[in-house]
Amino acid sequence: MIREFKTTEHTYRFVCKSYGTRTGFNHYAEMYKDSYPYSIAENTCHYINRTWEHQQFDTCIRGCIGKLISNREETLKNVFKNENGYKVLTAPRKTEFEKYLANDNQIKEYNELINKIK
Repeated sequence: MIREFKTTEHTYRFVCKSYGTRTGFNHYAEMYKDSYPYSIAENTCHYINRTWEHQQFDTCIRGCIGKLISNREETLKNVFKNENGYKVLTAPRKTEFEKYLANDNQIKEYNELINKIK
């Protein structure tokens, strides 16, 4: 199954598969951005029988986006610490970092994508 979502900047395509396991079934999703030929994220969700989702593969797709968001936040945290000469993020520095994150266009786009999936 292929699901496609468009944001203001890009088109994201998710190639999703389902396969049975000994104890239930798995959903697997690969995430592609625009016409880039390689997946930028992938995720697997294991389900025990009788599990139900409103829209098939939503949880797995959100997992792909969640991985990208956490990787981006980690990268930005290291950049923020290096730019300001910090070794540790204290409570006041965390609020400063959250403001720094709020200005990142990639995270805004990923959050927009998550809102389209809901």
